[in-house]
Amino acid sequence: MKKWITTWGCSSAYAPRNECNYAKNLTLRYAIPVLNDGEKVRVTLSNFYSNEDCVINSVSVGKADKTGNRKTHDIYALSFNGKDECSIKAGAVATSDELDYVVKKGDILNVSLYIKDITKMATGTPLTGKYSYGFICEGNHTMSEDFPLVKEHVSSRHYFIEGVDVLSENASGFTLFGDSITSFYWADELKSLLLDEKENSHNLAIVRKAIAGGEAWIDYDCWAFRHYGESGVKRFEREINESCNCDNILVFHGINDIIHPNGTTYRPYSFLPSVEKMIEGFEFYVKKAKEHGKKIYFATILPFKGWRTYDEERNEIRKKLNEWIRTTNLIDGYVDFDKVMQDENDPDKIPAHLTEEGLHPSVQGAKVLAKAFYDKFVK
Repeated sequence: MKKWITTWGCSSAYAPRNECNYAKNLTLRYAIPVLNDGEKVRVTLSNFYSNEDCVINSVSVGKADKTGNRKTHDIYALSFNGKDECSIKAGAVATSDELDYVVKKGDILNVSLYIKDITKMATGTPLTGKYSYGFICEGNHTMSEDFPLVKEHVSSRHYFIEGVDVLSENASGFTLFGDSITSFYWADELKSLLLDEKENSHNLAIVRKAIAGGEAWIDYDCWAFRHYGESGVKRFEREINESCNCDNILVFHGINDIIHPNGTTYRPYSFLPSVEKMIEGFEFYVKKAKEHGKKIYFATILPFKGWRTYDEERNEIRKKLNEWIRTTNLIDGYVDFDKVMQDENDPDKIPAHLTEEGLHPSVQGAKVLAKAFYDKFVK
């Protein structure tokens, strides 16, 4: 049966507040790896975290010959309610009209957005990985095959773009709900495993709903940390329903609640949650997933000994949460990321070759997580 599937997606997040949050006369071009064969395409744009309306003056889709290539062919303009321009109210999203456009698993779809007038760049999500990059240049180049570029104009922050859907046959999907560990490398390494399959047997979409710094319970209103996003309990229900037909959810969340409180003004020690409070948040995720007819799985929380705020009290919270994940009968299953990332000589830390600084997996560590997920849920 043919249905719309979100083949790529990300969270809407606050862009960091700085002196230059406005732009004009820019084209943004984002590379989107396609995981599902399809015959139609549509794109969702987000102005969710802005307090100002915006206009995206033109939007196009095209294809790149290979990963990392800004040059584009087979370019078509997208319309929004029959118009070339896309007007988005503050706090809103907009989805393009359907475009008859054949895509194949493994295609790199370049989505280009042109901003003509002064526009607040308030909604933008950083993503890292082999398929997570974008290009920026001056002028309108949405319909240009080539794309004027200097090295400094490569960006991993994805402004405005929230999702790409394709009309596909017998597709399904996973929403990965989490924080920086998921907005970084491992999701793209998982996509790489799916794209390396010799046949299109799984037709599985992977959508990242992950915000670097995000916590289950805490919202930061201060400018310095606002880009950590809304708390998980606020954004979870909205985000799991933003993706079409991604009816499986993996929750890989909670480490920031444990490590962020450091005694400073904006991150006081009082923010450190109890195990019971964290489980309450996890049970909220389960409740909301079930209400919407979705299957929900969890990943155990990674070791973090060596991180600057590590101590035994925090580590004990992590261990008890992992025990809950491994033993609860409320969820549909789990993948034991903690176990596959433990140092054999010290299970409370990640081996040096699998981490960048004791917390975030390196590219090699991301490959370990991706394989663990693939073996558990796909293979």
